[in-house]
Formats: sequence, C-alpha cells, structure tokens
Amino acid sequence: MGPVYRARAYNPAVGGPKACLEEGFWAQGLRVAGLDEAGRGAWAGPIVVGAVVLPPGAYPFRDSKLLSPRERE
Repeated sequence: MGPVYRARAYNPAVGGPKACLEEGFWAQGLRVAGLDEAGRGAWAGPIVVGAVVLPPGAYPFRDSKLLSPRERE
C-alpha cells in the first residue's frame, strides 16, 4: 500500500488558508468551485468526488476533519 497523507491541523500562529486567488476570480465575475475526492484502490476506482460552487466572499474555510461529527452536520 502507498503512503497515507493527512491534513495538517490548523495552527493559528501560522494563519489559515488564504483566498487571494479566489478573490481575484470573484473580482472578475468568475465562479469558484471547491473540490474534494475520496477513495483508494485501483487506478480507475472506486472513487467519489464532490464539488461546491462558492459565492463571492465565502471564506474562511479550513478542514472539515477538524470539526466534530455534530458540527459537520
């Protein structure tokens, strides 16, 4: 099995994700989509992908894995 990568915990001293690129796209009237994938196994699947189109200024987002199951719902 290959390596397993995990998201880093949010560190307030370092700061969270920045929306510099997204803000530039929003200023041009473009839409921004957030994507995520989950799955392991063979090259061709199985895999699940989700996408969300974010409205302008929809920030800050961090990592949902840092939320409790109740907060995610």
